[in-house]
Amino acid sequence: VDSFEVLVFQRDVWKKADYSDLYGYVEEITVVNSSGVQIKTSVMFYYDEEPCLTLIGYGMWPATPKEPKVAFEIHLMEVAEVLFLECRLSTKQFCNALKWLCPDLSQAYVKDIYRLLVGECFTEFRFMRHQFRTLKQLNPQLVDDGTICPACPKEEGTVHISVDALFGCVRKRSSGESSAPPKHGETFFISQDNVDAFISSYGKKKDAKLEVECNQFQAGTNLRSKIKSNKLDETAVFGCSCRHEVPNTFFSLKRGEQISNAVFLLKHVKEKISHPSVKLNFLYDIACTLESHLKILYSPRRLEGFGLTDGEVMERLWSYLRPTGKITKEMTASHRVDALTDYLLHYTRKSVSQIGDLLCQRLQKTLQMQKYSSKELTLLSSKLGKSENTLQAEVQTWVEEEKETYLQKSQMSNTSKEFGSFEYAERLQQFYSARLDNVLKKMEKGMTRWPDDSPAFYEAKRSLEKQNRKEQLEKIRHMASERWFLLQLMKKYADGQSIAKKLCGQINRQTSMIKKAVNSYNANAGQFSTIVDFQYPDEVTFEQCTDIESSLWDGMESTEQCNLPRSIIKHLINMFNTKKRCEEEVVMLKDEMNNCINFFSQYLHQLDSWYKALKADELSYGNRGIIAVLSSRTRSLSLFICVLKQQFNIDVTDTESANDLDEDITEEAIAEYYSMLNMESMESDNDDFGDDDDDDDIDNSDDIDNSED
Repeated sequence: VDSFEVLVFQRDVWKKADYSDLYGYVEEITVVNSSGVQIKTSVMFYYDEEPCLTLIGYGMWPATPKEPKVAFEIHLMEVAEVLFLECRLSTKQFCNALKWLCPDLSQAYVKDIYRLLVGECFTEFRFMRHQFRTLKQLNPQLVDDGTICPACPKEEGTVHISVDALFGCVRKRSSGESSAPPKHGETFFISQDNVDAFISSYGKKKDAKLEVECNQFQAGTNLRSKIKSNKLDETAVFGCSCRHEVPNTFFSLKRGEQISNAVFLLKHVKEKISHPSVKLNFLYDIACTLESHLKILYSPRRLEGFGLTDGEVMERLWSYLRPTGKITKEMTASHRVDALTDYLLHYTRKSVSQIGDLLCQRLQKTLQMQKYSSKELTLLSSKLGKSENTLQAEVQTWVEEEKETYLQKSQMSNTSKEFGSFEYAERLQQFYSARLDNVLKKMEKGMTRWPDDSPAFYEAKRSLEKQNRKEQLEKIRHMASERWFLLQLMKKYADGQSIAKKLCGQINRQTSMIKKAVNSYNANAGQFSTIVDFQYPDEVTFEQCTDIESSLWDGMESTEQCNLPRSIIKHLINMFNTKKRCEEEVVMLKDEMNNCINFFSQYLHQLDSWYKALKADELSYGNRGIIAVLSSRTRSLSLFICVLKQQFNIDVTDTESANDLDEDITEEAIAEYYSMLNMESMESDNDDFGDDDDDDDIDNSDDIDNSED
């Protein structure tokens, strides 16, 4: 089978034995074997066949496509590819290591094999291997092109996409220009011309609006997104992956991280989804200063339909891709895209090969979390003397009230940013006492300044003071509820017990915080003593605030109807949301398991139909190689489906193409599958992927030991 692999089905090796000197000629070739030893050997070439194809037939990869004088053993090229993709070992380092494998007295006919490999030789070999793995160049109708996630829905469901940028993978401007487009085309990377055109036009239209909506997004505009070094042509890689660790779409950044990058990527991903019934959930950390209302309103743990999807998928991918920066920083743009595409294809193959383990591990973890959250809710409901259904109904009410509260705060914040009346009134009040003329002029922007006795100024001051007093009283009430709850716990323990001492210390700290808050409230309220008709008093006492049944709290909306401390309410809400997300995750995982079986079954059916069609014309020399490959592929894929079904506990009759599969899933078949793919020791690499920050220092050194171009 190996001999047919290297032929890529373009010739018939069995004809060689029939050839004589009348059909060819002999030339001397330098061959580098798998140990790095250079050997001079005579090779017979044929007039009706390209020399490079003849060398491939002999199990050698030519250094050049025309008139090759040097060739590499196929096994050596395969080892170089594995080290390049899995260990992120540069070609320069590989050639240096190869020298240590050679015997001391071995003769070197070619002084620098690195120069031969680093050109198009190694790149073409990796591209050929990709074509052989997918077979798409021979049969474009195949569903798997090496980039498809088998678990994501294809016709109905929700695709979850995580987005991020890797600033540790740059390209120097001095690396030169590309002489040809990338060999992989747009397999993963979008055409950079389309990206640059969209981002430049988007920035001109949207920058003014972004300034209003997101001041904290420091990379939000072209003015703020400055290139850190003029030596860099491409500053980062921006892209997305699905929740199953399968890369999706990428492109290079010329500047910093901008909103327009995510907009363009979202537009492109939506266009790739062919079926209108498939929905898209988009997760993106835009590096804002995350306030509590953002976490409440947009956290995946609080939104329906997200399950337990996290946003760390890209961080795990960046952990694999980050070491490649030292290799790709000196490449041309096209070679860099090809190298990064090869890395992403390898990462995809790893993710797909471990998809069964991944889904089963997630299901097991989800069931454990679901059990824990249910147990916590049951325990708390028994301690509070309420039924579990009643408590969950109350928690649901608290969740809705919490969302409503933060929505109101967000709307009020947007209103104040748009009209500036609250902030203007505060500055104007300070102006009449401290003469802040320059600050006010910037805020007024041509408007007439409010006089001290203006009705508009009075109403703005009144609204501002009302809002401030309400917020301060709400904080005091939270602290008073915490103190009351601790006092109730204190009654259950005798003085001198260790837990009683801890509770006493917490009560003292809570009391001190309440006193400070009361003094702050009275001091601030005294500044506006001339403003009357307030719902909230000008002055409060410690005794009033610590009495949870005081009339002071009448009319104030709060989630603390049961006088529980805020920490307990948050814990209840978190457990409630976790339980709901776990229920969603279980349904999602079961659907994804079925998606995997259906996808691979469809792929197997296509390969089997292709095999049978070629088998009918078996006598054709051109079909023998592909028939051998398809026979091996279908058997391997059948065993892989059997393994998945055993892992997922899915009956054969529950999936499509059931008649084409083996009905008996035996232990021998499973063992044979793992033996064929050499997967006995394969373990998930997810635990090795850290949550490292992706704003690494950009390496602008002139060290080119690891360069590939």
